[in-house]
Amino acid sequence: MLKKFSDKICLGTAQFGGNYGISNSKRTLSKKESLNIIETAKKNGISFFDTAKAYGESEKILGISGLKNSKIITKIKIDIKAQNIEKEIIDSVNEILKKLRVKKIYAILIHNPVCLMGSKSKKIYEVLIKLKKEGKIKKIGISAYSPMEMSKIINKFKIDIVSFPLNPFDNRLIKLGLIKILKRKKIEV
Repeated sequence: MLKKFSDKICLGTAQFGGNYGISNSKRTLSKKESLNIIETAKKNGISFFDTAKAYGESEKILGISGLKNSKIITKIKIDIKAQNIEKEIIDSVNEILKKLRVKKIYAILIHNPVCLMGSKSKKIYEVLIKLKKEGKIKKIGISAYSPMEMSKIINKFKIDIVSFPLNPFDNRLIKLGLIKILKRKKIEV
């Protein structure tokens, strides 16, 4: 059975919490406007929502919208200089769950994936696996801008999902054959 087109759409919420966008330097959506957009999306079968702590109040707005049956993809930046990296990651995920008012997040993407190439990479990955086993997150992923960075990480760790820029002006992942590799590895895009 073919999936509905709306099952493949993910609504980005960066503008719910700040002045986001190349042509939007003056205005953040109001809470009411943001909630109306979320409700309209849900009524039209959109269940994926993309957010991040870096998006200001977007996680909190999503939380008060009622996320039953929604799939939240959020991003965290990991401070590799943190004394206790495990505590930092667990605290970040618990804070996200609280703001979103959910018990489980569909996917956590590392917003600074370079941290998975450094000396603490194994520990970071182990903590994310632990959270996955505890049922707090379903998928572990990265938000990457560099094809080389993505390639190194997906060869080093079992990543479930990736986010990256792909458009008519930036189609490096197609030209470099990474889309085929992601498909072969069954990594969600």
